[in-house]
Amino acid sequence: MKVELRPKPLPAPQPLPCLWFEIFADDKRVGSLELMTTADTTPRLGGHMAYTVFAPYRGRGIATQAVRRALEIAQKVEMPRVDIALRPENAACRRVCQKLGGEYAGRTELPEGHPLRIGENTALEGYFWVFGSQGLARNADVGADSVRPL
Repeated sequence: MKVELRPKPLPAPQPLPCLWFEIFADDKRVGSLELMTTADTTPRLGGHMAYTVFAPYRGRGIATQAVRRALEIAQKVEMPRVDIALRPENAACRRVCQKLGGEYAGRTELPEGHPLRIGENTALEGYFWVFGSQGLARNADVGADSVRPL
């Protein structure tokens, strides 16, 4: 299955610089992915990735391929680090992060009143990738076969 990220125009000004993509599998739109930089306008400070694959297309390796491609893009635009935050019960996202060599950053309990604390969702876990001048500086499991220079 051919999975690709196609740039999508942002619907409105964003509070942080963002690269927004639609995920396509065999030319069918199956999800979306964002790479957001930190509070400066330069990706050199690192960023955060968020993605979704629509329910009928989950479990087919699409998220793994899309995140791998996004890591390649992050490396190309010289982001030194990319983070993904997930709910502890999101085993599928955890597997994607682990499969691509994401380093576990830990678990954070969200305080009462936090905007991401909704119902029983009281915590977040995180994974990250660090890039150096020669590509991935850590997370050797991703290696040359997974994150290739563009």
